[in-house]
Amino acid sequence: MIGNCPIRPSVDRGLFEGSIGHLDTNPQTVLKYEIAAVGSVRLDVFDFAGCKVKALIQETQPAGTHSITWQARDEQGHSLFSGVYFAHLQVDGNITTSKLTLAE
Repeated sequence: MIGNCPIRPSVDRGLFEGSIGHLDTNPQTVLKYEIAAVGSVRLDVFDFAGCKVKALIQETQPAGTHSITWQARDEQGHSLFSGVYFAHLQVDGNITTSKLTLAE
């Protein structure tokens, strides 16, 4: 994405794990996270410039360990270029960000 994007996530691994790897010929990753209590969860992926490329989750979830598979595609379904991305997890206002690297 091109343009001015005001959000620049900081990297703080916390209780959040994620990395992008290859499965067959399609890059994908399983993003895993844990929440202590029922809460409002939002998980978005941003590019290096801070532009949101994909909204993955926006829902209330129960306590426990959760995961979601991301196919390294943007909102329009286009494959993303190699580079650094950030998975931005927000649970009831608490924010954790993990650096993801997509390499071909």
